[in-house]
Amino acid sequence: MAVRPPPARTHAQLDRFNLRLHEEVAKCVRANPAMLDRARANITRWKQQPGWSGPRDLDVWSAILAGPLEGVLSAMVARTEEGDRLRQSSPFCGIITQARRMEIFREVYGQGS
Repeated sequence: MAVRPPPARTHAQLDRFNLRLHEEVAKCVRANPAMLDRARANITRWKQQPGWSGPRDLDVWSAILAGPLEGVLSAMVARTEEGDRLRQSSPFCGIITQARRMEIFREVYGQGS
């Protein structure tokens, strides 16, 4: 029996997945705003990598993270083109568990994905 590759993901699906992840992260951050320190540390660490020439959006995230909590939470879940773009360069890795991330993956893409 031939093994079929997984179905291709559409850009809309990727955007929906990223939004759902950030909605979950926003819940965690609302409950414990100190979690934003992890995002700030991620940006700092990534920028210190030799030869770093990463996305400009990390500078945008740095500015957002320097603002009030409600502004950060709003940016994380903004249903705009800019929100979609920013979520593609998210500094919020490590805030939710891999198990929860996989639950969201199955929610967005279906159980068989």
